[in-house]
Amino acid sequence: MIGPSEPIPMAFDSLPPEFRTELERFPPGLRALVEAELAAGNTLVEVGGGFPAPPIGACAKFARPMTTRLDAPGIHEDRWPNWSWPRGFRDESGRFFVVEPPAPTPIAATMDELRAARSPQQVAIEAPSTPSRDDSPRARFERSLVIDREQWHDGIGYDLDALRAAGPEDRAAIESLLLQRGIHGWRDVEALAEFDSETARAALRRAAHSIDDEIRMAVLRHARDLVHDDERTNSLVQALEKVTIFGGLDATLTQIEAHHPRPVLDALFRASLTRPGDVACNVAGMLWHLSGRSDEVFDWQARPLFLRFVTEDRAERVAAFRALCAELGVDPAPHLGASG
Repeated sequence: MIGPSEPIPMAFDSLPPEFRTELERFPPGLRALVEAELAAGNTLVEVGGGFPAPPIGACAKFARPMTTRLDAPGIHEDRWPNWSWPRGFRDESGRFFVVEPPAPTPIAATMDELRAARSPQQVAIEAPSTPSRDDSPRARFERSLVIDREQWHDGIGYDLDALRAAGPEDRAAIESLLLQRGIHGWRDVEALAEFDSETARAALRRAAHSIDDEIRMAVLRHARDLVHDDERTNSLVQALEKVTIFGGLDATLTQIEAHHPRPVLDALFRASLTRPGDVACNVAGMLWHLSGRSDEVFDWQARPLFLRFVTEDRAERVAAFRALCAELGVDPAPHLGASG
């Protein structure tokens, strides 16, 4: 184990300059882990943005599984079993990550070797395997209602394939179960949108006015026909006033990409000036995209400009806003006056 106060051999000199620049932004604990692992002989294949790091953070990817471990406050281990870098560490804010690839797959034994290792008696007494659980579509869907931390983090929803494969009676039972449980998140909205019934539509209409931004955005995504354009606009403006980086921002920006009348655009400019830095950074990226400067929602070539919004210093935020407006050909004065 590496303690936070132990000296770490520096191994940055041989890294590309862009790697060193990104690593300087890492919290001390994660940076110490990177330095120790480099000193142990591992190599970095990439340092930059992308999953699981948000745009304002960064992710360092090692070429081989890590052999060092870190004993430092605020550093947490995470796993992503469905990703090519399935394990790593993150900081408290969930902005910076150090990840590793999976361990090499052991060479499988041949069938002849497996047979030779097993005695005839062992083969004879083995009972055929039988499913231990009900594998009907309804049972599979009901099991999927239990979401663990990894499924929550990776955005995995309920088993809609099982729902679609269910017969009429089972579908009716599933709909009744969902309505009894109530709508508590986007997964419930996504599942109820599969039902063409007045009871499901009524529940979704009520959800469109929820105080929960995530739920409202999910209705806009999965049951768009139930929401009038004016309601959609008001919901997006309201969301921009309070969504957080891990609390509905991504879903809100996804909807804004498709629907951005003047009130929504004004709310974006206002949010880039007044919201916390991690939100403002992403909002600036959306304004850049909507102006036609990039085909991507977050243009990584313009990331240095967007990162200037990650500050709570008013003067620095205004300077970043003016720089963005200059690039977009927008007069900043009306927005600055409206934001105070």
